[in-house]
Amino acid sequence: MSPVGGMSELVSVVFSLVVILAFLLTAAYLARRWRVTGRIGSQSGSAPIRIVASQAVGWQSSLQIVEADGQRFLIAAGRGGVTSIGRLTPSGSERKSGSGT
Repeated sequence: MSPVGGMSELVSVVFSLVVILAFLLTAAYLARRWRVTGRIGSQSGSAPIRIVASQAVGWQSSLQIVEADGQRFLIAAGRGGVTSIGRLTPSGSERKSGSGT
């Protein structure tokens, strides 16, 4: 093997590694940017879904307030999956007890 042939092979391998690394970095950047926008789907008419607040309540479980289509929901997330606890009402429209019955 001549030194010139070995050098061209080394340059080819290094170039291939640089191309692969650039591709991976670009894919990671785009994935992070897509995730930060908080958009689920790109169809017109689909409402964005976002996590308003999250609180850990165990080793691998949490309570989350999720907003979708202008409504807020309380959900529990853990190893067993995600469970909807209920829809939250705005704090200004809470029921007031009248006579204490």
